[in-house]
Amino acid sequence: MRQRHIMSSVDNCFPPASRDDWVAAVEKMLRNASVDSLRRHDEDGLIIDALYDGGSAQLAGDMATSVRRLSQDPAQRVAFGWDVRQPLHISGDVKAINQCIIDDVEQGATSLWLRADKDEQIDFGRLFDGIMLPAVGVHLDSGASTYQLVDRFIAHIDGDISKANLHAGLDPFVAEGDADPDVILAAGFALANRAATQIPTSIFAVNGWHWHNKGVTAVNELAIILSSVTDIMRRAMEAGIAPATIAALIEVTIALPADLYAGLAKCRAVRHGWAGIVAALGLDPDQYRLRLHAAPSLRMFSLLDQDVNILRSTTALLGGALGNADALTGFAHDILTGESVRGRRLARMTQLLMIEESGIAKAIDPAGGSGFIEARADDLAKAAWATFQTLESQGGASSCYKDNVFADLAREGQAKANARLVTGDAKFLGVTLQPDMVPVADIVTGGWGADGALIVRPAQIIEDFRRKALARQPRIICLLPSGTMDQPLQSLKKDSDQLCAIGGLSVITLVVGDDTARDIRAAKPDVVIYIGNTLEAIADLRADMSALMPDIIFVAAADITGESSLIDALDLLLGKQTDA
Repeated sequence: MRQRHIMSSVDNCFPPASRDDWVAAVEKMLRNASVDSLRRHDEDGLIIDALYDGGSAQLAGDMATSVRRLSQDPAQRVAFGWDVRQPLHISGDVKAINQCIIDDVEQGATSLWLRADKDEQIDFGRLFDGIMLPAVGVHLDSGASTYQLVDRFIAHIDGDISKANLHAGLDPFVAEGDADPDVILAAGFALANRAATQIPTSIFAVNGWHWHNKGVTAVNELAIILSSVTDIMRRAMEAGIAPATIAALIEVTIALPADLYAGLAKCRAVRHGWAGIVAALGLDPDQYRLRLHAAPSLRMFSLLDQDVNILRSTTALLGGALGNADALTGFAHDILTGESVRGRRLARMTQLLMIEESGIAKAIDPAGGSGFIEARADDLAKAAWATFQTLESQGGASSCYKDNVFADLAREGQAKANARLVTGDAKFLGVTLQPDMVPVADIVTGGWGADGALIVRPAQIIEDFRRKALARQPRIICLLPSGTMDQPLQSLKKDSDQLCAIGGLSVITLVVGDDTARDIRAAKPDVVIYIGNTLEAIADLRADMSALMPDIIFVAAADITGESSLIDALDLLLGKQTDA
């Protein structure tokens, strides 16, 4: 009989290795280059190293509270998983929307994130027909007018909040920028002063997700959240509401990037900040844990190769799951063009697979002890706390909101994100990396991604160029030198092809030869790209063609692939000269 080899405890162990051993091993693989050569920086300039020491995190200074890793109700999360919160834009055919809600709930959604346009008149009776409201969480979101939507919902349930699992969703500092914080705060405090059985499950929803989609970086998103929470707490105390009461009625929403580790660190970092605030108010952070909702970023979505949005959402949701979020929202990958039933179901099933088959929710703190995650969370928490202190010195959230400090942070972040894409520092799968030639679809009017002021997507820069290129349809020839191309020229050709693919530009390839002039005359191109560092090798051809066809633009591949601006290079291929 064949015997199985069972590894002994000695066979199953790795020999101990010091940090120096690891550094030596890495530098050997790098052919003696320093391990620091692998160091990179995130969008806030925070360092991301290749090697980290193990151990638990210790925050210092104003953040001298123990690290908070737990969800608000760990036992509930372990037993049943997180709240699968389905997003839905309320507009149009109420009967169709009602059917969507029924399908969502029957197929795994445990709560609803209902987004309504300002002044949208909703027939709640028809909207929730066939839905047992106490069994399904209802989270309302209508920007600055959410408090009015809440009033209409409460009227629908005859003023008896016990008939529903209501999350009021009031954000005094909404990203739309048109709110009156005083009015929204007053509406929230009025709800908090109701009888105990008539208080919503949560009242205030501090929504960093909306600010992220307007452009703010991770550090500034968390700082805005902490400043907003502090202002709500401060104003509640002035209104005679105890910190313990209002702390239990606040929910925070953060955006999850495609980088799952960045999202995981963000979940932990925002809890660090929350712990610092509630501890300063004399509350035990372990007793008043943060209710955390997380949703994939929509500013990372693209109209180009929309299936890639599935990958982005999946890794983003995984970061939130491993970060112990209490609730997660998944968006359909085709939400920008009018979400399909398949897209909605796929986004929801991704979470259910994580809960039911992967068992992620069964682990209390799956990332605990990882040197990388602990350090990243610490760095992010410290930076966010420092920026939060700066906002406090400027008067706090109310003043910063009214003085457009938050809006300025969004504009600055948007400009930096756009610059990273244009300069090529940020790689965007399906957009600037491995792009396809499929025409750009149109964004639906209405819906989550329709408002370009609220969802500012860097990919739109390339999408807009693609539309411009489609309208103009320039004729482009790629002219190869005769003979065998060496490796540098092959790389130039590859980079040139990649640039044209990014712009959605079709190219005809020719090789320099006796009939090149005739072929160019027949093709009548707008632009000729010569695969070389200069145009010197085709000087005679260029002179002849310029005499016959003066509008042709000749450009060396090295000049366009070496452009500091991706858009400047693409504009040149449309037949436009750059300003440089």
